[in-house]
Amino acid sequence: MLHNIELEAELLSHLLFDNQLVDKITDHVAATDFSMPHHARIFTAICSEVMQGGTANAITLKSYFDSEDDVKAFGGAKYLAELSGMMPFGGAVDAGKQLARLARRRDMQSG
Repeated sequence: MLHNIELEAELLSHLLFDNQLVDKITDHVAATDFSMPHHARIFTAICSEVMQGGTANAITLKSYFDSEDDVKAFGGAKYLAELSGMMPFGGAVDAGKQLARLARRRDMQSG
């Protein structure tokens, strides 16, 4: 399996739980590493909010996705709240590295 949706959700949960992890994670992971487009959009929004000096959480990110059909179709603000409410269990950097490895393998397999 060259994608892991649960791992993607876990990594997003880590970032929503602790915004200070964004700097560490972006050394290893890019939005293109996510197999689910809505996860890539959420990741991009988290990084953008934090890098602009803001706080990324379900409330502050809601405005990013009010008009995003992909995220709305997957649950919109409710899904963001679910991600925020998940208790991340592994290490965020390890999850990020694993996600990046899966993305590289997908790239190798597709071309």
